[in-house]
Amino acid sequence: MHQTPSAEPIAGEHWKQTTRRGNAFFGNEAFELALQCYEQARDIVLLHFDDWPQADDAVAALVVSYLNLADTHACLGRPQVAATTLCAIHNSLAEAATDADLPSPLRSAAGRHLRETWTALVQFRQQHGEQAERIDATLARRARAPDTVLLPPGPHAALPGVSTLH
Repeated sequence: MHQTPSAEPIAGEHWKQTTRRGNAFFGNEAFELALQCYEQARDIVLLHFDDWPQADDAVAALVVSYLNLADTHACLGRPQVAATTLCAIHNSLAEAATDADLPSPLRSAAGRHLRETWTALVQFRQQHGEQAERIDATLARRARAPDTVLLPPGPHAALPGVSTLH
């Protein structure tokens, strides 16, 4: 089991707390409030990305934030926004995984987390066929699917201390 680094930065703790709050709102179907929390969580990650002691934890937090945003937009009846959100994080990871200018741990972490965004895109396409063209274009950028894992719908949590609701 992955352990939380002992010297975890304040930003990481703040991200977890904000994500937990969003998960609680999501679980109570207070989607607008959940969205606000997930937007704040994403902003925390983006502002403090380099503060995470491990590149994998930073990338995981970013992926979780974007997946939660996409799920919430979908629940609010905004499939276009959800698809755009999923495509954006997947494309960012794909670019980072192959960017020779980035540190190796960050490239590796991006590559590992691509399977999560790939799976989320495939599942979203199955549920929201009206967004198929946009998603297909994103998926086509990668020659083959990475090893996939099925994610349950709803809030996602890849870092220790943040639980999923589903």
